[in-house]
Amino acid sequence: MLSELCDGEVLVRRKESRFPGDEEFMFRHALLREGAYEMLTDTDRVLGHRLAAAFLEQNGASDPTMLAEHYERGLDLLRAGSFYLRAAEQALRGSDADAAIARARRGLECGVPDAVQLSLLGVLSEVHAWRSEWDYALLYLEQAQRFLTPGSMPWVRTVPAKITADIHLGRMDEFTATVRALQAVDLAPEATGVAAFALGVGSYYAAQLGEFRLAEALTRRVREVAEPVADREPVARGWLQIAHAFHEAWRDGDLWAGLCQAEAARASFVQAGYWRGSIVAQVAIGMNARLLGDLQRAERELLETMSAGEELGPVSWLRTFLRIEMLIDRGALDGARDETGAMLGMGLERRNPLQQGFARWALASLLRREGDLEAAEREALTALDLLAFLPLEQAGARALLASIRLAAGRVEDALATATEVVSAHDRWGAPGYKGTFARLVHAEALHAAGEREAACAVIAGVGERLRARAERLPAAHRRSFLGEIPENARVLELSRQWLRAAS
Repeated sequence: MLSELCDGEVLVRRKESRFPGDEEFMFRHALLREGAYEMLTDTDRVLGHRLAAAFLEQNGASDPTMLAEHYERGLDLLRAGSFYLRAAEQALRGSDADAAIARARRGLECGVPDAVQLSLLGVLSEVHAWRSEWDYALLYLEQAQRFLTPGSMPWVRTVPAKITADIHLGRMDEFTATVRALQAVDLAPEATGVAAFALGVGSYYAAQLGEFRLAEALTRRVREVAEPVADREPVARGWLQIAHAFHEAWRDGDLWAGLCQAEAARASFVQAGYWRGSIVAQVAIGMNARLLGDLQRAERELLETMSAGEELGPVSWLRTFLRIEMLIDRGALDGARDETGAMLGMGLERRNPLQQGFARWALASLLRREGDLEAAEREALTALDLLAFLPLEQAGARALLASIRLAAGRVEDALATATEVVSAHDRWGAPGYKGTFARLVHAEALHAAGEREAACAVIAGVGERLRARAERLPAAHRRSFLGEIPENARVLELSRQWLRAAS
């Protein structure tokens, strides 16, 4: 009968079958397929979909959406919901947020068991958190959390969205309680990869809060979770490497190690087919390359991530902020203004104060470079208000404010502001993130105030630390680290000038 249908040009044999050992046929035209489908009775159509789903699943079909749709049309809703969960997770890994949302919602409509339902709610909360859509993220979190068992896969999946929402809504006590619970809980074996991600997110935000002991503890916990399974779970391995990449940059650590960890993370995520993770890793590569003074590579890596749009949550703002800084440093002010305007517009559209804070900070830096110091100070003060929940970032914006006031000749105000920032860095014991710039401004304010001896002591200490850090780098990066980063080059120049004058 199949041969007759082929002779009658209804069917055609495929030259190569997708199923080894089987001959495969297809309809010659979509209209013929649709006509044949409509001729089935409702009962046969349901049976056909069930048989198709079972056959495809047994033969290793890799498209969970296709399997979910067959099971759904076959009225096996429990299996359909489970495959919609897999399809939603697959879309989330590939950074197709719209598909992840659509598939997760279809899964919920299938009346799935509680465990699957909670995992689907976790996917929805996570994808909306990546999009900075806090109302939706919290809606799904609230639906899920009263039924969750700590340490279970569904519980762990909700943690990244919850702690991110807590940060953006200023709920610091809840953030701390959640990451402490995650740090201490016994994890279900299947939750390892997601737990590594959740712990990494917690470490990232703890550092931005200036809670470096907590950040270090969470990073150690990532290592405890990920290292035993690193050989067979590249996603868990990748999030461990990402945690180290950011940790090295922000703790005044080994920047070369940070770059290598970011590169290794990208390789791990590529191996796993985890597109979103690979883009986050690429941002970390760009960040560490910039801190090393490899500006060409930094710009190339960051530019390549722009195709991800705003689907990377806070990492999107970090990427754009770094690009704007580099544009300002090389005098490409028109490009910097365009990107700053776009970033601010997106923050306003999404009613996201932290994204607006980064944009205002970037705009203040641009205005300072253009010489409009009054407007620059106004934008810097606005940025400080918007970044109130992130002390580490706020300290960077405050150091810029001190430099603006110093450029305006308000030496006393500049010195007070710079002293406040340096005290915060000393308290945190983390001079790596914007620390060199802050101490440079502090030294210049001291010098302008006539405190030459104190200024020389500060600049000598910063220069000594820069040289010590440079000694740990490969030769090519040693030169770029000391010569291509404006604040580093300025520190070494002033160190030579002032110490020569003092002698």
